[in-house]
Amino acid sequence: FQVAFPVQPTLGQYSETVLRRFDLVMNTCAEVGIRVILVLTNYEPNLGGMQWYVNQTVAPGADKELFYTDIGSRNAYKAWVSTLANRINTINGRVYKNDPSVFSWELMNEPHTRDNYEFNRSLPVGNLVYNWQVEMSVYLKNDVKVTSMVSNGNEGYRVRGQYDPYASISFPYLNWANSGLKGEDFNRNLYIRTLDFATIHCYPESFGVPNTTIGIVNDFFIGARMQLARAAGKPLMLEEFGSTRAYTSRSTLLQSMMGAANAYGLVGSLVWQSYPSQPGSDAQFTFSYADPGGADIVAQNTWNIDGRVASSPFSHTCQCTDEPPDSLLTCAEQVTFDKGTGEKCCASWMLTGNPSFNFGYCEISCGRCGCASGTRTCPLARSVLDQPPS
Repeated sequence: FQVAFPVQPTLGQYSETVLRRFDLVMNTCAEVGIRVILVLTNYEPNLGGMQWYVNQTVAPGADKELFYTDIGSRNAYKAWVSTLANRINTINGRVYKNDPSVFSWELMNEPHTRDNYEFNRSLPVGNLVYNWQVEMSVYLKNDVKVTSMVSNGNEGYRVRGQYDPYASISFPYLNWANSGLKGEDFNRNLYIRTLDFATIHCYPESFGVPNTTIGIVNDFFIGARMQLARAAGKPLMLEEFGSTRAYTSRSTLLQSMMGAANAYGLVGSLVWQSYPSQPGSDAQFTFSYADPGGADIVAQNTWNIDGRVASSPFSHTCQCTDEPPDSLLTCAEQVTFDKGTGEKCCASWMLTGNPSFNFGYCEISCGRCGCASGTRTCPLARSVLDQPPS
């Protein structure tokens, strides 16, 4: 790949020297109890991206999106996956695909397309990434037979569905993330059976959200994606989040976003990125544990390690409404109208609500506030939010 000491200097040829160094890394993780998300390639060219495969199997400079469909690129990727998964660690003798130190096999870091790639070619938006994820997750599960989980590395972008109550509220800051611009259909991907959990990556600064309105992403990105994941029965991880030092107080931002992730019931949050170093040495999104924000990461991780038995170290108040659908019944009356069956609260028109509101009508009274502690399972939620793939 495109680094000084690549594991795959040329297509199909793997460096035993580099792989032995990786054996050392994985053995060290096993010794200290660290679980590793193994990312198998990258959308960006850094550290071995999909453009590299296309350059080898199609032509130098050909569209990187051909990686998702070109048989040569797909087979080369599978060969790399199989080589790594079936490797025996030269230090501890573990076969990688059976190594419990592997938390998950991640298909790619941030699989998507260039802006409007499918739309501009009259292709069904979201299909390229979706079909590739199905193929490769099935390959890992059924052919390679990895024993750890499989994840996709998605960022959380959507193809606008029939029901999209968030755009009118978060516009103009997050409308693009719901529009299909990036070729990722987050909600459809949730229903891929060979993916064990879903991921989102959230950078308010990169999203173009002003530092005075960071809270928008907490409810209308993190919370909104968790609502979709919950309807699909899929665990959701905030796999990347952070900011540069110049954007805002990093400590304030991290506390706010981790508080939202905890309140909405995400299974974990991984900051990008913190490491041991001298304070004040942070560059872009990388910072030291001794810098502002470092103590917040330690507090969050301690809470996770302790089993989340105590209250979240960071608070978050979900943005909810209790707006009745009309003047005939109050929300309290609306709840009792269905004799406690939940039918009325979970009716499609109640869930859809007024587009200018958050999650529909009578959210507070119906217990559909959005945060994990107040969410009531609605039998119609799945069909209302988006139709899953057939």
